[in-house]
Amino acid sequence: MESDGPMTVPVLDCLANLSLPRKLLSHATDSVLNMVASCDRDDLPAVVRFLLMVCRFVCTWSWWV
Repeated sequence: MESDGPMTVPVLDCLANLSLPRKLLSHATDSVLNMVASCDRDDLPAVVRFLLMVCRFVCTWSWWV
């Protein structure tokens, strides 16, 4: 994802639609947050959409725990 710019959007869409365990989701979120400053401007909407979806899942999940 970090090395192949054209694949960023499809990879983020796939990650957002997978049912990942919390640990893997946290790792994916950390990776995306680390690349925000250097991502292509065209990819920014997909990055923000992924982060919002993950935030919604984590907030909902932590509410029930």
